[in-house]
Amino acid sequence: MGAEGASLDDADTPSMAAQAAARLSVLGLLIVGLVSLVGYFFVFDWDKTQALERLSDFLVQRRALENTLFDEAQRNGERFHALFLDDYHGAPPLDEAEFGRYFQQDGTDGPWRTRPEFYHGLRDREGGLIAGVSGFIAAGRGAVAPDHARRLVVSMRLLGRLGPAWSGAFANSTISTPENGSLLYWPGVPWGLEAAADLRPAEGSVIASTLVEHNPQRRPVWTALYHDLTADAWTVTYQRPIDEDGRHLVTFGHDLLLNAMLNRLASDHPPGASSFLLGADGSLIAHAGSEERMAHIGTQIDLETLGDPALLRRYRLLVAAVGQRGGDGVWMVEDREDHAWLAATELSGPGWWYVISYPKEVIADRARRAANQVVIGGVVLSFLLVAMVQLVMRRRVARPLAQLARAAGAVGTGQTALVASGGLDLPIGERNEIGVLARAFREMAMRVRDHEVILEREIANRTGALEEANRRLHSLSETDGLTGLFNRRALDRDLAGHCALARGGGGAVALIMVDIDYFKAYNDAEGHLAGDDALRKVAQRLLSILRPGDTIYRYGGEEMAVLIGGAGADGAVGVARRIVDEVAALAIPHPASPFGVITLSAGLAVLRGEATLPKTLISRADEQLYAAKRGGRNVLVVAPTDPA
Repeated sequence: MGAEGASLDDADTPSMAAQAAARLSVLGLLIVGLVSLVGYFFVFDWDKTQALERLSDFLVQRRALENTLFDEAQRNGERFHALFLDDYHGAPPLDEAEFGRYFQQDGTDGPWRTRPEFYHGLRDREGGLIAGVSGFIAAGRGAVAPDHARRLVVSMRLLGRLGPAWSGAFANSTISTPENGSLLYWPGVPWGLEAAADLRPAEGSVIASTLVEHNPQRRPVWTALYHDLTADAWTVTYQRPIDEDGRHLVTFGHDLLLNAMLNRLASDHPPGASSFLLGADGSLIAHAGSEERMAHIGTQIDLETLGDPALLRRYRLLVAAVGQRGGDGVWMVEDREDHAWLAATELSGPGWWYVISYPKEVIADRARRAANQVVIGGVVLSFLLVAMVQLVMRRRVARPLAQLARAAGAVGTGQTALVASGGLDLPIGERNEIGVLARAFREMAMRVRDHEVILEREIANRTGALEEANRRLHSLSETDGLTGLFNRRALDRDLAGHCALARGGGGAVALIMVDIDYFKAYNDAEGHLAGDDALRKVAQRLLSILRPGDTIYRYGGEEMAVLIGGAGADGAVGVARRIVDEVAALAIPHPASPFGVITLSAGLAVLRGEATLPKTLISRADEQLYAAKRGGRNVLVVAPTDPA
């Protein structure tokens, strides 16, 4: 009664564990609060920096994406340049008749146009298919100059070969000459067949910009962005002059469709940001406003005359900072007036600037959200910390868990019997979950110990069965599955043994090689199943007539071998003759054989003493077998016996 009373009185007194838990909880709350406050400002600044780095990474990825089409157009230009010069120099002279196969003139003094067959699809004399190509040569006095005609025909053949591979990425592929000649690969648009008779292509602004007088540096030309009515798409044209020794030969070109790029410009950018394209010369290419639509698009507009001071100010800020371009090709500048960051990168090809305006408030708002998450996490962590301290300090778990860990380690090292027999202390007397776990653990150890005994016994049984299976497998590996005879592997093993004995003791070894005559013809006439049955019958007859000590093997296909060693080798000739006679006596019908039945050809070789080598014996027996076949078959041929 006294002990019980003391227990009740103690229940009202705070325990040392509870007091320690309370003190640790207060200390933990102070530490977490301080860390959360510091973390708020740190994460706020860090996330702002990360936002600008993400913006830079976005521009790098966007530049790589948008440059894909521009880079491919330039690669195509370089490829056409190399192929054109090769074909231009390698092609034979072009006479007027050959040129007439490709072009025909409108009247006497009219322009020249490609023949319609080459637009609809026609192979030239070299076998190349030309389709989707149309061309036009402005009217002039007299015939087309031979060199001009040659350049056009070479270009036309190349367009027919390369145009289909380029049509997926580009609206069309064009070739122009400074002498007012033009070719166009554009399936569905027969431009050259429909062009106005008085057209002068080289006088147009696009082709004129490639001529030497307008482009003395001979640089590739990129047009302004324009809307192509035929393709119904926003387009830019790429023109690549091809010269040699200061002479302008032709110009290669592509029309690049940019609708997808402009759609990305308008809609695909960091949340809250806006994107636009500027020319390095101060022109506006395209602009996506905050309403996710194109505000200006079409012609390149001079920012000085556009009347948009915000865009003009951004351009001037970018020009002033372009020298600060980083290694990734992106440069950034702060737009203090608009409270935004400007990030830009230059696209290859036309050299446009891809610009993103990212408001500072959007960056700050995201940084605040990230910092707030740190504070919220700190509050949650504080409550979790208090709960964990209270739980751990109220329950005595360290010692029982350590005992269980030691027992688990013993089981892990194979000392299951020690745990099962009670050699290690476990908290099995605890009246809680740990006690249940401890008792279950000991019972498990006892079961594992019993299973180990059973497993060891089972392993011993399985090992014996495995050894027996291996013996059977070894036997099967030396037996032919069809005839039940020993196979070539067994022959190699037995022949090596007999030859070794003969060399050591001066004895003899005989080998008979037999082959069923005309067996392929039998298979072809009777079928493979009948052939298999015939092989089995022959094998069984040979087995029935062999003497004790003689061994027969299936050597391969319809070929068999009989090995006779020791004293039995002297009677090998009689055995071989009996083999030939007995198989013929089986009288298995063979309509395709001149004998009418299945017969054998046989070759016999006998070696004695030191000359007895497996390879030599097989070779000699095989030679006699082939001699028997050459001698008419159904016969035995015996090799001369070497002296011992």
